Amino acid sequence: MGMSGYLLRITAEQLQELIDAPFLIEDIIRVDDAEPSPEAIPIGGEDGKDWQLFHYLLTGKTGKEWNEALGPLGNAIFGGTPIGDDVGYGPADYLTPDEVRATSIALDRLPPAVFVSRYNANELALEEIYPGNWDDAEQVYLNYLAACYEKFRDYYREATRSGDAMLRWLE
Repeated sequence: MGMSGYLLRITAEQLQELIDAPFLIEDIIRVDDAEPSPEAIPIGGEDGKDWQLFHYLLTGKTGKEWNEALGPLGNAIFGGTPIGDDVGYGPADYLTPDEVRATSIALDRLPPAVFVSRYNANELALEEIYPGNWDDAEQVYLNYLAACYEKFRDYYREATRSGDAMLRWLE
């Protein structure tokens, strides 16, 4: 099964409701207490297991230490403010609309070609980046990774255009 990461855009009003009543987090992020909300997107590939790879390619940091998540690119995956109880692998966290905007601007400054150029199988293995089993990437995988990054970046763009906040969690 493994650990999967998700993003979910929410309105500023929904965020305030969660801040006021954090026990409602499960109602927002899940359907029938099991599957992630259909509005959520997986971080990275289709199964959401590339969350740590994305963080590493964005920042050069593993994310294993909380203080590594500083700055807008670090906030794309880690950082933010924890909210509610454990939802799988700790509590969800959120970014305010202003933090989402700053993150989106930082992501826009990082072209997909530069993002994937940071892929180095030896470094990923040495740093024990989840989910592991890193090999020298073939061009088809790098193209897939670039497409996943564009979807990820576009999700932040859409949130910024709408003035939305962002929830992120691991399960």
